[in-house]
Amino acid sequence: MLIAGSAMAASVQDVAERYRKLVLGIGQHDTSYVDAYYGPPELEQQAAKDKQSLASIKAGVVAAQRDIAQQKAGGADEALRIEFLSKQLKAMQARVEMLEGRKFSFDEETALLYDAVTPHRDRAYYMALVAQVDKLLPGEGPCPSA
Repeated sequence: MLIAGSAMAASVQDVAERYRKLVLGIGQHDTSYVDAYYGPPELEQQAAKDKQSLASIKAGVVAAQRDIAQQKAGGADEALRIEFLSKQLKAMQARVEMLEGRKFSFDEETALLYDAVTPHRDRAYYMALVAQVDKLLPGEGPCPSA
């Protein structure tokens, strides 16, 4: 791996390989983080043997984020891969911070981990939806939520 800003920065493939190792490293601290791994068993064994600290993993994530941010896509597929890695690294950083004890609001957590935020609507919005469903699927008696 070369230092970002040098003549040759890390490639997308290099960042992806580092990402895989970082995921396995987090899995040593959070057993539910890796739900399935089908790669070389040696990498998983090495992660268990090394058991990186959360601080070390976090530094690796920050370096990978920096390197992926410098990538220029050569095509649509590579652009999607760069975007995917960027979002996964952002989620990974948040998960490490959570393992270190940081608390996020529900919206912050879902935005960081899943790139999604629950829409905020008032009760009238949902009651209008219930009324539409009642018109489409009439039944006997009032809707229990009305």
